[in-house]
Amino acid sequence: MVVYCSECWSENQYGESKCRSCGTKLIPVPEKNFVDKLITALRHPEPTTPIRAAWILGQRKEKLAVQPLLDLVKTSTDPYILSAVVNALGQIGDSSVIDTLEQLLDTTFLKVRLEIIKALRNIGGPRAIEILKRWLKSDNQKIKESAQEALKQYIEKD
Repeated sequence: MVVYCSECWSENQYGESKCRSCGTKLIPVPEKNFVDKLITALRHPEPTTPIRAAWILGQRKEKLAVQPLLDLVKTSTDPYILSAVVNALGQIGDSSVIDTLEQLLDTTFLKVRLEIIKALRNIGGPRAIEILKRWLKSDNQKIKESAQEALKQYIEKD
């Protein structure tokens, strides 16, 4: 069985006491609370792990995860990880992420841009609405329709 180091994510064999790469103790695993473990899992090299961790953090609306999620937005190029992270940020609903989402909206995959529109709808507020209105003029029909739907849902929600 493979055991991943919690510091450098190197693969080690089950039963080894220290990581072969960085020397971190593998047994016993340092005690961390659940949220800390999820935040650590955002850096895991196996792609479905950060996706699951981001989803759980979003469902739990973990404010402590906002900065680690933003850090992942700035470093990841995987559209599925980015989508999961943006979704989590939208679920958490912290308006401090709006500027980062706006920057990402201009530069990323369509799948991620559509998720950003949903996140802006969930976060709400004047700044998010301003950005959504601007995207009503998009050349991309899917983006335009999603922005229209998000604005409609936001208005109905209030």
